[in-house]
Amino acid sequence: MSYITELRNKYQNDELTSSEGDRELRYHAFSPLFKNLYENKLIYRETRYHRAIVKLENIEITTEHFSARAIPYLTIEDPRREEFKRFPENGWNFYATWESIHLRRNALNTYSCWTIWVEPEFVEKIERLLLDKDFENAWRLIV
Repeated sequence: MSYITELRNKYQNDELTSSEGDRELRYHAFSPLFKNLYENKLIYRETRYHRAIVKLENIEITTEHFSARAIPYLTIEDPRREEFKRFPENGWNFYATWESIHLRRNALNTYSCWTIWVEPEFVEKIERLLLDKDFENAWRLIV
């Protein structure tokens, strides 16, 4: 059973899925996900950009927030949406307070900003598909 599935079973639905929530509860629920990443990688999505597997640097986890620097590793292009931008090659910083991070399907989301898939097995599976050039299946699993 995945950690996100365990969270869904442990907490009442809106405790982790509403757009704003209890900072301390979400810190305890979500911070372990950032301590167990697959090779410090996760899948990152932001409005107007393709999705990408990124490598994280300078990860900071406090009781108040999560922040990191994302370096693009493998792009997951939407075959139907060519107008999406590529991420900056030299990377970018991203940040969120725990109360603003919430569950959205099998990912973590912030209100109108970014969505990330963090579970190690899932990230590794998508990476394998991309390296094997199976873009269609990788895309299907993420959307």
